[in-house]
Amino acid sequence: MDDGGAYRITCCAFNKKGNFLAVGGHDGRVVIWDFDTRMVAKLLIGHVRPVTSVSWSSSGRRLLTSGLDWNLRIWEVGSSNFLFTKTFDSMILHSQLHPSDKEFSLVSPWMDEPYIVNINTGKITSLQFLPSREDYQKRAARHDTNCIAYFNLSGDCIFLGSHEGVISVLDTITLKKLKTIVIGTGYCIKSFSFSKDEKQFLVNSADKVIRLYNIDGALCHELIDAINKVQWKICHFAGDDYIVGASSDKQEHKIFIWSRESGQLHKILEGPNSEVIIDIAWHPTRPIIVSCTALGSIFVWSRQHTDTWSAFAPGFTELEENEEYIEAEDEFDVVDEQETKKKEQEEVNEEWIDITTPEIEDEIILPTHPIPDTFMVPQSIVSPLSKKQAKKRKIQALPPRTTQTKAKPTKRTRKKE
Repeated sequence: MDDGGAYRITCCAFNKKGNFLAVGGHDGRVVIWDFDTRMVAKLLIGHVRPVTSVSWSSSGRRLLTSGLDWNLRIWEVGSSNFLFTKTFDSMILHSQLHPSDKEFSLVSPWMDEPYIVNINTGKITSLQFLPSREDYQKRAARHDTNCIAYFNLSGDCIFLGSHEGVISVLDTITLKKLKTIVIGTGYCIKSFSFSKDEKQFLVNSADKVIRLYNIDGALCHELIDAINKVQWKICHFAGDDYIVGASSDKQEHKIFIWSRESGQLHKILEGPNSEVIIDIAWHPTRPIIVSCTALGSIFVWSRQHTDTWSAFAPGFTELEENEEYIEAEDEFDVVDEQETKKKEQEEVNEEWIDITTPEIEDEIILPTHPIPDTFMVPQSIVSPLSKKQAKKRKIQALPPRTTQTKAKPTKRTRKKE
């Protein structure tokens, strides 16, 4: 999918079913693509600055967007109208809808603490990562107060990542701190990602390392590019067995795939170097990766399918070049055995007809003296005669015609002398 470079992309996200892909643009537009037809389904126009994040509701009917214009908007996708708008005191780095409750969302503003926003009432609740507001003001002067907030997949916990490399896990309802994980001093946390079984999560930090943790806080693997030591733009779980990460290098288009179990590098997907990756998304139901670039291109990566022709028949072989083949006359003739037996049985049951011996019929011999025809007057025309007239006119009845048949010859026998 390509927009010819006219539409610069900043972020992307699939809905829960994976049939729609929401793409945020540098000009503030949000384009919703029909992933099956590769056509534009909706165009949402509301932001005046670049869109920083897009987040779908669980039903797929609502879409949350945030941008550098300090605005948070919730859209009704079917009607293309926004249902809620909230303006903050600074530009928004990241926002996310609650996975199951459409009334709440998380907002992570620039140089400020994260907030929980009640969409129905408009009330915002601060998630103070530092002990007091005074500490925030002191650190704001040193530009080290950025904090990113994510819901886990079930929505019962909130993960906060600080500019100093500290992860705090809060209860969503009580906002009570459940645990703290320290990565390292000065390692700014950029994003989180959670597995489907919620047993592990990924942490992308500014020290060029992607860390895989168990949900209890135990470190499993550290994923790095050992050769180039590049920063990572984003990371995700790819199904149940793999982890994908996109390089943020401005001179390459690379997607790294690691094994989730061993942490070993499995494969590197390389695209055109002129297309720098801005964001990637993993399809929720199919083995597909989507990478978005700054020039407006969307690359769809999928597993290459190879046909195994030997499975069709034992004699099938794959040819490198075309070869001339001469087909035998009866090579591909299909003969039905049942039809053949049926025809043979019909031939046996047919009666034998003699067409060579002539049949002798009875001969008819005409008389030697032909009898002349007499004119017969119908009785209905002749008037009735009196007895005297009948005596005078003696009408004789014609004798009936007779046919003579030739007598069959008889065998003569000689008398024994």
